[in-house]
Amino acid sequence: MKTFEIFNKIKEAKGSKAKLKIASEEFTSREHDFMEVCYNYVVYGISGKGIEKAIGYLPHLFGAKKEDLGDWIKSFILTGHHSFKALSGKLTIKQLAEELPACSGNAQIERLKEMLNFFELDELPWVIRAIQGNMRIGFSLTSYNKLRAKLNMTEIKGFEVQLCGKLEVSRENFEKLSYPRIGEFKYDGIRCIITILKGQVTLQARSGNDITERYPEVVNMLETKFSNAETVTFDSEIISSSFIKLSTRMHRKAENIEEHDDSLHPVIFDVLSYKDVSMKNHKQIDRRTFLELLAKDYDLELSYIEIKENVDDLLQFYKDARAIEQEGVVTKDMDMKWVEGSRDGWTKMVPKETLDLKIVEGYYGTGKNHKFISGVIVENAAGTIRSKASSGVTDEYREILTDLHNKDELVGKIAEINYREISKSKNEVDSLRFPVFRRIRDDKLISD
Repeated sequence: MKTFEIFNKIKEAKGSKAKLKIASEEFTSREHDFMEVCYNYVVYGISGKGIEKAIGYLPHLFGAKKEDLGDWIKSFILTGHHSFKALSGKLTIKQLAEELPACSGNAQIERLKEMLNFFELDELPWVIRAIQGNMRIGFSLTSYNKLRAKLNMTEIKGFEVQLCGKLEVSRENFEKLSYPRIGEFKYDGIRCIITILKGQVTLQARSGNDITERYPEVVNMLETKFSNAETVTFDSEIISSSFIKLSTRMHRKAENIEEHDDSLHPVIFDVLSYKDVSMKNHKQIDRRTFLELLAKDYDLELSYIEIKENVDDLLQFYKDARAIEQEGVVTKDMDMKWVEGSRDGWTKMVPKETLDLKIVEGYYGTGKNHKFISGVIVENAAGTIRSKASSGVTDEYREILTDLHNKDELVGKIAEINYREISKSKNEVDSLRFPVFRRIRDDKLISD
């Protein structure tokens, strides 16, 4: 069976078990190569608009989903509006993925257009999806890695960022930390890895998903500042004066984002590479010093930090941050490296009455909200906490939750819940007292 037929068969199958069974029985090395390219999260430096040009998008003829360019190219093939030569077997998806980042600008667009000639026509939608990092066949990297394990194949690491350990705010806990150390405001926004490759800006969420087209204000600002730059990668938080406006962008199709948010911008707190040289192995304080030099050159807003010499200073810094309504404080070891997936060296100190919990069910409201999901049932990974949360769900979030529910994508999402305390129960399943729904955490996975 041909590659495109296998992927189509998986996409149409119902349930992850059925999908994985097909993959287990029918994947060849070529299909595994597609999956590896998809989940390696390579930054190619080519935008969605660049891909549109490469595949010859005709907006007056096609109105398919903008985020799935594979659907667009499928439409071109079905209607005959294409000029691809279909020289199958002449090029592999891995060769395309290795070569594409070496080009830039119009040369990259033209090279992609040329390379697409060397795949079967029906395979082209999957080529585009693979380089966009989303095959859209209905199973995750975690599920795919289980299949690879059964086949004795190396696990794909996927996309990870440096993480924060949690520390409950108390003198006793602060005394366990080493000093001096960095105290940094924890901003209430969307975690974002910014890659600027020869002037082309790419934004990636904490999960690795490409969110570039969801935040055009950020892209336009950075492209202006870095129009002549070679390559630089930042770790940042995208913030806005309205967190609701910010977070709803994560749940909407790019073509439906029409409003402009002047307050939307990145607060940069780390530099991971500069001019193709990785800085991840440099000490935290040295990366910060270099970042401050870049901030002067490129007019960047950096996170607010102070060096704290002792427990009393750090406690006061936390109190000051909370007094001006910052979400909390991140404290960092000055000598630590930036390590993907690690929780060493960075510790976040937030009010202990916040939990990130898995949504296991959504329920409709009453009265005027009877057609909308107006609350969720959440639980922790161990199943020892289970609670309803409807307070705090705004009209905007009712629409988001309902849309996710209708697409069978609500269950399994991570929700941030504020609460006053945990109410102990005799049946070993505790509940939250005064739970308040705050937001969906698309930047977190169940495994986190």
